[in-house]
Amino acid sequence: MVGQSTYVQFILAILKLIARPNDSEQHKLIIDVLCLLTPEFEKENHLFILNHIHLKSKDFFKKLERQFRFKLSLNNLSKLSVLEAAESILESISLLPSSDPFLNTFIEDIFEFSTTESQTISGYLKFWEKQENTLRIKTPEGTNSISVMTIHQAKGLEFPVVILPFMDTVLNSSNIKNKIWYPFKEEPLSSIKWAWINASKNIQLYGVQGQSLYDQYVLEQKLDAFNVLYVALTRAKDQLYIITQEVAKEGASTYAELLKSFINNQGGTLDENTSFEWGEKTLKKTAETEEETSKEEKIKIQFKTSSLWKKKLVVFNRPTKESILAQKKGLLLHDVLAKVTHSEKLSKVIEESISKLNFSGETISFIEKKIFEIVHHPILSPYFKSDDVVLLEKDILVPDGRTLRPDRVNLLADGSAVILDYKTGEPKEEDTLQIDSYGSIYETLGYNPVKKFLVYIGSEIRVENCS
Repeated sequence: MVGQSTYVQFILAILKLIARPNDSEQHKLIIDVLCLLTPEFEKENHLFILNHIHLKSKDFFKKLERQFRFKLSLNNLSKLSVLEAAESILESISLLPSSDPFLNTFIEDIFEFSTTESQTISGYLKFWEKQENTLRIKTPEGTNSISVMTIHQAKGLEFPVVILPFMDTVLNSSNIKNKIWYPFKEEPLSSIKWAWINASKNIQLYGVQGQSLYDQYVLEQKLDAFNVLYVALTRAKDQLYIITQEVAKEGASTYAELLKSFINNQGGTLDENTSFEWGEKTLKKTAETEEETSKEEKIKIQFKTSSLWKKKLVVFNRPTKESILAQKKGLLLHDVLAKVTHSEKLSKVIEESISKLNFSGETISFIEKKIFEIVHHPILSPYFKSDDVVLLEKDILVPDGRTLRPDRVNLLADGSAVILDYKTGEPKEEDTLQIDSYGSIYETLGYNPVKKFLVYIGSEIRVENCS
């Protein structure tokens, strides 16, 4: 339990004093922890408490500063977010262990709260009151420990030893909260067709149909219970311990009755004074587990709280207005080109696309000019005038799970294909690799030959033939 940690209580006490100063109870807790961290001062603990516990918090921390040589200002802390305040306390008081796992989990909890709820100290303290008895330390997977979980959580996992308590569940639950759909096939309720009703034994009184539905419901309940039992019994690799109830009869209405039937069939007995053992009680130690054990002895997991984050913060330059405008122009060009199948439709596409946009006349003129240059480029113009089947930004689903999307593909009547891919900025090796991957896919689909063109849009239109 994180809330039971002395160090966590120490930080909480300071946070509480920020929100509600002059609390002698919190003063007492702080002194106790500081004395615990400095054993040489333990003899003076009682006298220090007697003389300082009832001071105002401002004066109280001044006394602590002189006695324990750390500086902490509640006024300065009150101006920070709860995360900054907690980390500032850790930074100021070097006596606190920086690798304590309870502190690490506590700081993580504050961080998660700050990102989703509130960053105020009072806001977190209210939140802490609700969950202080539930927050537990986060231990890494693979730690030598006991895991407590439900059967559903354990599905798909294996453990050397499994203990199953309370294995006396009823196979057919009579929980009245369970519902089933009942069909109305006869008058006067046939117009309603279906009803969402309680799955109680009374359904059997509704005739043959009711009896059939109830039998089906009972069967499904038992199958679910058997599936859960199967999962529970197959989690153990070496040893399985089952704790159930003593029952008078054998049968199949509870797990306890099933287990009794099994034990009796093995020639054993089961009651509250007699346990039943089956198989050999051993733990298999393989080379793999020995290696893991040796690793556990060598590797020590270090928990470390994050602090001084402001000093480690890297600030990137903000993009300029010019770079943002250039990016928007590039996106707009792509959007318009994704609608131009043939040159005769160019005017209509430009009119429909640009009229809806809130751009300056200069930007619109630039877009129109560049699209005109592309469509009428001496190398590219034949592919905008022909009657080819044109695919604009159509996804290609590749067997390895990737999805490729060329900007434009012309499928010619002679079985060949032409791929155009638009780029802004300087040519890069990745551009060629990308269009080559497009070409390979269309060759695999049976198109031959496949021509590939990279179209670089800048002050001039540059076309690179990658065929």
